Amino acid sequence: MVIPTVPLPSTAAAAATTVAPVLPNSCARMIPGNELDTALGARLSSTVDVVLGQAQADIGRTGRITCRYGTPVGGAFPVEISLTSYASAGEADDRVGATVAAAERQGLGSRQVTVGEAQGLYVPYPSGGTVVAAAGIYTVAVTLGPGSVPDAGPARAASTAAMVLAKAGR
Repeated sequence: MVIPTVPLPSTAAAAATTVAPVLPNSCARMIPGNELDTALGARLSSTVDVVLGQAQADIGRTGRITCRYGTPVGGAFPVEISLTSYASAGEADDRVGATVAAAERQGLGSRQVTVGEAQGLYVPYPSGGTVVAAAGIYTVAVTLGPGSVPDAGPARAASTAAMVLAKAGR
């Protein structure tokens, strides 16, 4: 008599799947207006423009949300905040490095700033100083146009960037 055999289920672990991070779908979810105004020391959140960026595989970007605040002056918003997600932490770090390298090629330089638990860089662009930082798979960029906020622009940009990363879960 032949006894049929049934293969046992595999004990090998299933291949890990990568789930794209969920970015906020609105500026209010990225950073509520009252928190932004407090962080900046100025009321700018009443006028908001949002741009949702698409994935960009060649740089590992899985998504982006950019929020621009205040009344545009000469085509530029006084405050712009971008939160971007990447497929890996290495790709996020690479993008910060590429941003700073491009600024340095323009002769702008940069200096380190603390962004919550992360280290970031402040780049003094003529159109507005920008703090960029990476934490895990996220990058954040906060640009403050000239005269858009009271004193201590780099410190305010860094603390705002830290708030955005904290809300993203980093």
